Amino acid sequence: MQAAIIMVFLVFLYAAVIHPFHLSVTNIYYKEKEKVVQVEQRLFLDDLDAALRDFAGDENFNITEADPQTRNEIVSKYLTEKFTITSKGKKLDLAYLGNEIELQENVMWCYFEAEKVKKFEAFSVENSMLVEKFEDQENIIHYTFPSGKKRSERTSISKTQVNFGD
Repeated sequence: MQAAIIMVFLVFLYAAVIHPFHLSVTNIYYKEKEKVVQVEQRLFLDDLDAALRDFAGDENFNITEADPQTRNEIVSKYLTEKFTITSKGKKLDLAYLGNEIELQENVMWCYFEAEKVKKFEAFSVENSMLVEKFEDQENIIHYTFPSGKKRSERTSISKTQVNFGD
């Protein structure tokens, strides 16, 4: 019995090393008083690097070595193409605010904001980040409604759009 358990564990470990799991996390907040939608995204640096090399057409592109202006331009273009929020049939104008790199965690946090959003009750999210590069990419989206209710949705290569409504 123990040998079977060990064998299953080793097979699982081998599969995890050969086929790593690809994940991003997005948090969306609506600041009702300020009429602002804020978005923060957490992506693994190596996954984003691989996607951005293809996107920028530069096989030598490296997020951590690129000058900040170039990095911001490429990251902003990629993410605004791959991530959109639509409310009342209109795409929100998400302004890229910048990013933070956490080398020890191998992640990049990216920040966006849409101003002058009077009502934000029901909306849809199109999130196709990294799915063109990784078939197993999962994008988790968390939203806390102004009422305090929380909801999470998941997008992947087979489903890139989700809807939220209170």
